[in-house]
Amino acid sequence: MTRAVPGTSGLPETRAPVLPPPPAPTPTVSFVIPVRDDAVRLQRCLETIADNLFPRERVEVVVADNGSTDGSERVAAEAGATVLSLPGLRVGALRNRAARAARGDILAFVDADHEIDRRWIASAADAFAQRPWVAAVGALCHAPADGTWVEATYDALRDHGPEAREVRWLGSGNLAVRRQTFQELGGFDESLDACEDVDLCRRLRARGYRILADGRLRNVHLGDPRTLGDLFRKELWRSRGSLRVSLRGPLALRDLPSVAIPVVQLGLAVATVVGLVAAPLGGLPVAAGAGLGILGLSSMRAARMLRRTGVRPLIRVPRSLAVALVYDLARALGIVARARHHRGGTAPAAAPAAVIRRPVRVLELRSVRGTGGGPEKTILLGASRTDPARFAVTVCYLRDLRDPVFAVDERAERLGGVDYVEVRERHSFDPAIWPALRRLVREREIDVVHAHDYKTNLLALLLSRSDGAIPLSTVHGWTGRSRKERVYYWFDRRVLARFPALIAVSSEIRAELVRAGAPPERVRVVLNGIDHRVFRRDRARVPAMRTALGIAPGEVAIGAVARLAPEKRFDVLLDAFAALRRERPGLRLCIAGDGPARADLERAAASLGIAGACRFLGNRADIIDLHHAFDLFVQSSEYEGTPNTVLEAMALETPVVATEVGGTGELARHEVEGLLVPPGDADAMVRAVRRALDEPEATARRAAAARARVEGELSFEARMRAVEAVYEDLAAAAPRGRRARRRRRA
Repeated sequence: MTRAVPGTSGLPETRAPVLPPPPAPTPTVSFVIPVRDDAVRLQRCLETIADNLFPRERVEVVVADNGSTDGSERVAAEAGATVLSLPGLRVGALRNRAARAARGDILAFVDADHEIDRRWIASAADAFAQRPWVAAVGALCHAPADGTWVEATYDALRDHGPEAREVRWLGSGNLAVRRQTFQELGGFDESLDACEDVDLCRRLRARGYRILADGRLRNVHLGDPRTLGDLFRKELWRSRGSLRVSLRGPLALRDLPSVAIPVVQLGLAVATVVGLVAAPLGGLPVAAGAGLGILGLSSMRAARMLRRTGVRPLIRVPRSLAVALVYDLARALGIVARARHHRGGTAPAAAPAAVIRRPVRVLELRSVRGTGGGPEKTILLGASRTDPARFAVTVCYLRDLRDPVFAVDERAERLGGVDYVEVRERHSFDPAIWPALRRLVREREIDVVHAHDYKTNLLALLLSRSDGAIPLSTVHGWTGRSRKERVYYWFDRRVLARFPALIAVSSEIRAELVRAGAPPERVRVVLNGIDHRVFRRDRARVPAMRTALGIAPGEVAIGAVARLAPEKRFDVLLDAFAALRRERPGLRLCIAGDGPARADLERAAASLGIAGACRFLGNRADIIDLHHAFDLFVQSSEYEGTPNTVLEAMALETPVVATEVGGTGELARHEVEGLLVPPGDADAMVRAVRRALDEPEATARRAAAARARVEGELSFEARMRAVEAVYEDLAAAAPRGRRARRRRRA
């Protein structure tokens, strides 16, 4: 006799491990959605999530895109989701990467072709709060009300059962799991083509955890097979993993039919074919007997389906039998398909990265002159913010002794918490840096060398050959225009094509890498992020900063921040400003930054008659203060990666007018967070600036939207999670070979 546990609707009491305390009364919920070329249904899925009766600020969505070409990434981004570009991965790996980027107490795994009920999130949170011994909760999906007869009949294969009951498995298309439990298990098995959800549930049960089917988590599956052909292909694919998963652990008596029936059906199918081929030799009775066996087993399944739906109208009987026959045949043939798949040599994916026992050791490697630029902000801040329990980050800069204004070391010291080292070189081709770098990699047992420019990209690849460290590069773009730089960049793109993983800071750079030979599945887009807590506007500081820059009351200040280099096209900005100044004498232009083009730009300002209204501020460390004086921020570049200066303006709620180059349009979307213009077009810039000044309400709405976006998907935390997922993937993929090489050298 079983004793009911209070509040479990009569579920029998079983021994279960001690689970972590239930989440807070209002937990945070992270939706994890894998997608590939399913933009229309993804949009509907995201709409049903947004429509849920649950505090919006307690919900986040992470979409793992598997190489879509139909705009799925754009749909997710416009809905405010964090988007991870992860082409070439199996679905288990997609879900694992997105789960590691998520922050919620509860991980809600929902497929892109699902629509969820308005009370789905609240019901999942309630199920965990009321039943602390439950590790996973979900529900079997329903067919769409307007589906085909195959969809409606296929739905009868699912035993929807009572409102709440303990089950042995749930599909990962509609499943909520406690985050801590998921991490303890190491996530989904990434080596499986299918049935990774069955495997996860099996491992949960092996540890004594409970899985609850709760009918309140109702969802509609828009991806059910619409025809018998669709049904055959779907179940053939799914069956490739089912037998493998079933045989991994001890089989319970109730599991035997799911293993035995496909094997028996396969044997009967073979017997039928053999009997028909051997008909001249008297094989027809064998074929007939085997065919009747197939029909009998499928009739048993059809009878169970009819018990759930009823036999009226009578057309349900032949339809149920047809669906059952196709279902059973596909599951049987899937056994052969799986074996053939393995003989084909497809290597299993890496185990989930959660099994890594020690911190991943990362060397951030960079060569730069002067004070550096946007990458320095990202590298140093990232190193100071990483979790030391998961990552040990060393920042190493190659410092040219001929550079009198190098200041990265000072920036690292001011920031604090950065393990910063330098390798000093007498000139750009100093061979002494090579033994110094090898010694650094060996002494610190570096796992991943993360390079950031063409020089360190080559060094990272060579270090991988000599010392086994895994090369990774964040590709910020190729901005130089000299003949020497063009040669370097051509060579750099060929070097990068040999890397096992690349991070592109914009989709444009990713496309350029792929054109140069980098395998598409190895290149992920990770947009730059910003620390929105530091970059925050304090309106009380505005008067003092405007006074400090000499901006009188009633004047309008246009600001720009960038290195004064030809590709930044400040000449276009000066032309546009001169035209605007003729109609608006109260305009002022403030340009922060320095570089080789400064003298030419100062002469251009004088020749345009705007020298008195245009201030060149030089390099400034007080960018936050400067934005408090700006009424409008303008970027005029003809080439960018993902510009940090635009992110800074967005975070500080300075309205943005920018050229649509590189990743700029992926940060500030036209008419949403800013106004974008073609590069090199001074007239278009004049019109955009004029519009921003003449339509203050629309401009304020765009600035507010920009601030909201940097607090979410463009936050520095979101970027760090995406990059850290790459580190873990690389470290998990090749630990044994790397360690073996080190032991041989030792």
